[in-house]
Amino acid sequence: MPAPASCRRRFPPNNARLELANDGSGKPDPIALKVTGGTGPLTVLVNGQLLPAAAGRRTLFFEPEGPGFVRLTVIDGRGATDSVVVRLQ
Repeated sequence: MPAPASCRRRFPPNNARLELANDGSGKPDPIALKVTGGTGPLTVLVNGQLLPAAAGRRTLFFEPEGPGFVRLTVIDGRGATDSVVVRLQ
């Protein structure tokens, strides 16, 4: 039986620059985080803070505080990790 694929984040890529959008209220819109591979359950950290995630979901959203850098980390049920730094502007 083949080993499960390692946990990888498909979006956003490392060192990406993402434009923050908002609905006019000044609060940034949520940003998608897409994950592939790995075994559940997934744990997602945004700047070291746990992101509540629905079981089995591979596309998650986080609400950025505003412009700046953010570290996104995904940890699967076997302890495999993938981490990126993204610039929000």
